[in-house]
Amino acid sequence: MSWPRWLAGRASPPAAVSPRRRLVGSALIVGGVVLALGLVSPLFPRQQRLELRFDPPPTGSTLLTLSLQRDGEREACAGAELRVGAGQRRLEHLIELPSGAYRVEATLWPSAPGDAPLAARRAAVELDGEVVVVPLRIEP
Repeated sequence: MSWPRWLAGRASPPAAVSPRRRLVGSALIVGGVVLALGLVSPLFPRQQRLELRFDPPPTGSTLLTLSLQRDGEREACAGAELRVGAGQRRLEHLIELPSGAYRVEATLWPSAPGDAPLAARRAAVELDGEVVVVPLRIEP
């Protein structure tokens, strides 16, 4: 093998890399990539499941307003208005948010406009991909 003139006398030819050294280098690269993805993955939005439980179930058709705020922020980052049928004990809702700490506010309104809410709940929740249960106690 002949070396270019500009390298002549400045560098020695490359030594053969042992298979063990190559394996260790590859394992370090793969481990670094896995570690980096583990640190960054909670920042990506993913489907989170909220389950709202009503006790006792509403007697008539109602409207549920739901809003979520990330801890430390003033603005809601997600929200929904959902219809709740008479006698319904639970309601599931899927949202797409990154994992982390949030404040959830759920208010159950009667179908007649202008009436006072039937139930309201503010709770701190941790979204981590598991089902988060928010109980709502309806006062008669």
